[in-house]
Amino acid sequence: MKQKLIKNIGALVILIFALGCATGGGKQGAVQGAQNPVLTGIDVTDNKLNIVVDKPFTYTIYKSSDPYKVIVELPDVRMGFAPNKIKSDKAGITEITPSQTEDPVSTKLEILLSSPVTVEPVYKDTTLALKVKEEPEAKGAEITSEAPKAEEKVQEVSVPTAKAEEPVKWAEVAQPEQKAIPAAESKEEPAAAGAEQKAIMAAAVKENDTTTAKPEQKTTVARELPSATSILQVKIEKGRDVLKVVIKGNGSLNPNVFRLDNRAVLDIPSVDMAAVLPAAVPLPLTSIRAGRHKDKTRLVLDMKEGTSFDVAAIEDSVIISFRLPEERYAAKAAVGETKVAEVEAKAVVETQEKPGESKYKGQKISLDFQDADIGPIFRLLADISGYNFIIDPSVKGRITMKLMNVPWDQALDIILQTFSFGKSVEGNIIWIAPTSLFAKIDTEKTAEKIRMEKQEDLVQEIVRINYAEAGTISGAINNGKLLSTRGTITIDARMNTLIIQDTQTSINKIKELVKIMDVSKPQVMIEAKIVTASTSYTSQLGIRWGGTFEGAPGRTFATQTPGAITYGGDTTGAGGIKNLGNEVLGAVSVNTPLSSVTGAGGVVSMLIGSANSSQIALSLQALETIKKSKTLSNPRILTMDNEPATITQGVTFYTTSISAEGTKTEAQNAALSLSVTPKITPDGYISLKLTVSDDSLASVTPPVKNTKTLSTQALVKDGDTLVLGGIYTDTEVNDTTGIPLLSKIPILGWLFKTKQDTGPGPSEMLIFITPRVVSKPI
Repeated sequence: MKQKLIKNIGALVILIFALGCATGGGKQGAVQGAQNPVLTGIDVTDNKLNIVVDKPFTYTIYKSSDPYKVIVELPDVRMGFAPNKIKSDKAGITEITPSQTEDPVSTKLEILLSSPVTVEPVYKDTTLALKVKEEPEAKGAEITSEAPKAEEKVQEVSVPTAKAEEPVKWAEVAQPEQKAIPAAESKEEPAAAGAEQKAIMAAAVKENDTTTAKPEQKTTVARELPSATSILQVKIEKGRDVLKVVIKGNGSLNPNVFRLDNRAVLDIPSVDMAAVLPAAVPLPLTSIRAGRHKDKTRLVLDMKEGTSFDVAAIEDSVIISFRLPEERYAAKAAVGETKVAEVEAKAVVETQEKPGESKYKGQKISLDFQDADIGPIFRLLADISGYNFIIDPSVKGRITMKLMNVPWDQALDIILQTFSFGKSVEGNIIWIAPTSLFAKIDTEKTAEKIRMEKQEDLVQEIVRINYAEAGTISGAINNGKLLSTRGTITIDARMNTLIIQDTQTSINKIKELVKIMDVSKPQVMIEAKIVTASTSYTSQLGIRWGGTFEGAPGRTFATQTPGAITYGGDTTGAGGIKNLGNEVLGAVSVNTPLSSVTGAGGVVSMLIGSANSSQIALSLQALETIKKSKTLSNPRILTMDNEPATITQGVTFYTTSISAEGTKTEAQNAALSLSVTPKITPDGYISLKLTVSDDSLASVTPPVKNTKTLSTQALVKDGDTLVLGGIYTDTEVNDTTGIPLLSKIPILGWLFKTKQDTGPGPSEMLIFITPRVVSKPI
């Protein structure tokens, strides 16, 4: 790196002496020293800035597109202090911002001036003095005390739209010959319009070097830069009507440039990326990206659709130029109504629309105007949107606005609302005019419509209604104001017909409405399955016993021979002891039989004793009943959309009530009923309002009705089944009947009581509902 620098410095020294122009003094810098030169101080005085370095150094001064900024670059110079921003209250200079890069080592000073002036450099004794002078009349001219060099001709390359990976031919930039000009004959030549920067190069020379060039001597210098190995800087320079991206390397750059859709792609071989890309880019650029490939570095510049660009190579830089829209920088137009609207970006975001439901769908743009005429702004929006704009002559005004990243149609509405303007969109044409003009046009159209209606003849037509109610259609016609001021409508309910007398135009509109409303309602078939499952269990145990004891005179009980023991049973009665072969006493001592064992259960009867002496009669009864039942009901019903339907099946019973008025008998129903109201939705679902009831008579006197009812509203897809349940009951009863005290004796107590257990008896009801839309009327 140092050897290349020495070679360049030597070439510049020879050129300067050959032209007889002393551009700066200084010692032959110790570029061969072990350490880099160090910036030791920055001294600011009125209209002057001194840059002090501890060793001889080279410098480059750039005049930015911003007339208030000058950039000084010190190659191979390090900073000897922290790079803090320096504020100045001296005349001519307001601020200095130093910065340093490491690869390669370089220090840059950005100097902000108090007014657009020129800077004259004076180099002496490792100090560079920058003198601030007033801007000459010939703006943009290169101001220097040295003999000016012949301006290099730069061949710009227009980049056409290429297919993917189609390279654009790159033109080499020829270096012109430079001719020495006597210092006495030196003149300031104006620079080309729109020039973004001029560089003044100065090199340190030996103090005792007195070699000068003769006035008439011609010298040809081949300023061939070595190929770059690194990209040092990527910066954006914004002019009045052009945006430039400058890519600077540490040598000559030879990129391969092509276009991919809305991207400009530069492939630069054999270089590394050492520069920091800009964090934000102005329009028409949207972003700048860089990536390292195997043998090249690729830079991609994303831009707006339809943007064109040119590419040029100047020494160690590649410049990509983008033309900006002229409307954005249009001069102030004719003076009209002056109205300033300060519009912040936050206000644009605060809309009444819900998230994701914004009515603005246009391309997002950013606008920044200060006291600008609205006419050129409308032209800019026309170019962006692709619509044709027609502006009424009365649309005038000036506006101050700053909108960032908002849809163009939203920006248009904000401007229109600010000035009480309106718009009318017809096809791809947008007409902008004051709202009062639109109101006037609407009033005139309404008046013309009324005038035409009054002139149109009245006709009479009979419109027959097939499916809908004539009254419903008539109400819709009146609510929609489809009748003219002279029109009348009559309903014939018997024939379901409308008799209309009106203009033909109004009758045609009414017929269109009837065509939409007079359609058959779709029908829904409702299939229901109602399942009731129950289980009951009953266990009973009872006893009856009694007897007599009789002793004969002169005999003792202990010596009596036992009589016969007879046993048997009969369940035909309510526990009677029969068929034992001997007559049994009609009365018993303990009588706790079952409630009924006729035809079921079991009876064991015993007779102990002799026929003419003591007797004991005993009857044991037992019954266990298990009952399971399952009831299935499958009603079906067909109804129209949004119409209720009911189906009922059951019995009617009568109850008697006694009041002050006397005895009253009422009829009541115990039935299974299904009531449903379906509503078909456009997306293939059916909304159901359901009421299902299952009533039954209890086995008691007087009769009691058991009721099970389920009411709900659900959404079911056409053909799917809705399952409803949850009516679950479980009954368990333990009943014991016996003789007080004796029935509570342990073990022997069973001889004096009867026990009946009922349950557990669970019962559950399940309901299955399946709705189906009937496509054709049945």
